[in-house]
Amino acid sequence: HVHLRNVPLSLQASYSPSKPLALVSFLRHEHKRTVVNYSITLSSDYPNPIRSKEELIMQCGPRRFLIKPLFSQAGNTPNNVHKFDRYLHPGRAAIATFIAPLTWGSVPTLFFKTPSPAETDPSSPTMADAPSSPTLPLELIATGTSLPPDRSRIVAKRVIL
Repeated sequence: HVHLRNVPLSLQASYSPSKPLALVSFLRHEHKRTVVNYSITLSSDYPNPIRSKEELIMQCGPRRFLIKPLFSQAGNTPNNVHKFDRYLHPGRAAIATFIAPLTWGSVPTLFFKTPSPAETDPSSPTMADAPSSPTLPLELIATGTSLPPDRSRIVAKRVIL
């Protein structure tokens, strides 16, 4: 049995024993934000490359974040300096770097893209009620895995002067 304290009355009133209720617990430091790195592989089914700093939705365990990652080359380098990638191309792997809550361990991750209302077809049956619904359908574009946090990882952008 699990006992909960300080449960809002709205949750208590809407609780139904016939439906599952998910409870999540985080480790001591998993609420703190830091620079995190995730290996990411863009699905070969997704036809377009993804630009660095493009807004994505990341689902990592029970958490969902809105992120704007920087992409860089994977691998080990002598000085921990990695080349910035402007685009992530279909079928390719890279490292996505962004600021988010700390995640311990190697956690599988899903990356989604929300289509803009202009990209969706209003005549399709699934999109007919899109303006009235608060969320648009998500499109799975990539998968990945969390890497150990490394604040000393340098993402270098080459500029010709």
